[in-house]
Amino acid sequence: MEANGLESEQLLVVKRVTDASILPELEPHFVFQDEEERGVYSVQLMQFMQLGLARVCVVVAFEGTEVIGFVIAENTLAPHAWLSQIWCSPQHGLDVANQMREVLLLWASALGKTHLRAVTNRDMDALHRRFGFYEISKNVEYKIDSNLFQETLRLARSK
Repeated sequence: MEANGLESEQLLVVKRVTDASILPELEPHFVFQDEEERGVYSVQLMQFMQLGLARVCVVVAFEGTEVIGFVIAENTLAPHAWLSQIWCSPQHGLDVANQMREVLLLWASALGKTHLRAVTNRDMDALHRRFGFYEISKNVEYKIDSNLFQETLRLARSK
């Protein structure tokens, strides 16, 4: 409480973060099928952040010192950037999401990117209305046998 009896508002700050030490605060909000994926992603993201500014963009929204949202995008060889993780605290609305998007768009634009792409299970109509995303394709997945490489090595060595 301030001297006038009113609670002071926390300052909202949205910025690009290049220091990988922020990752432990973001990691609980990463969305993956299992913990192994989450761990691999976290290690790779830390390595990408250490490689340099153009490889990955981590935009974080802070209210005071509390992380209230983030978006993570990766630079690709294609004319688009790939959105890999997005999270915003349920208590914070579209304003925070839009501010994070603006920082991300500036980064992507500076790299000559013409599109942002992502995979999502969310309502496409809502994503189009709120943020302008549109559906371009369907995603498919093929699971590689986890023993394939080891089995191939074993067969090659037995010859």
